[in-house]
Amino acid sequence: MAQEVAIQPKYNIPRMKSVERISKLPAVEQTVDMANNLYVKVKDTNSLVKTVLTTAETTVKGAVDITLPVTSKLEGPIKMMDSFLCSSLDFVEDKIPAVKLPLDKIHVQDIN
Repeated sequence: MAQEVAIQPKYNIPRMKSVERISKLPAVEQTVDMANNLYVKVKDTNSLVKTVLTTAETTVKGAVDITLPVTSKLEGPIKMMDSFLCSSLDFVEDKIPAVKLPLDKIHVQDIN
């Protein structure tokens, strides 16, 4: 069974409602799950690949830890952008209801 790949930073990252909403859209959620499963399979193919990807993960975690203090200074603009993205997502969900359907339920004629 595939394991989740998650970054657990030392700091409290501000949550963006728009990102949470987008990640819960079925098409996005299913695509991320497929990509995560593929990543875990590739990572487990051999020890060299696993070492390289683990090193890359550690590097990304370090970069996140270094840049997180800057995000507190950008909290206002980030909240404004989040609000705009949520409004835009409301519009998209209203105009294209199929965006809320799982991938196997979306048909080209539903979009037209």
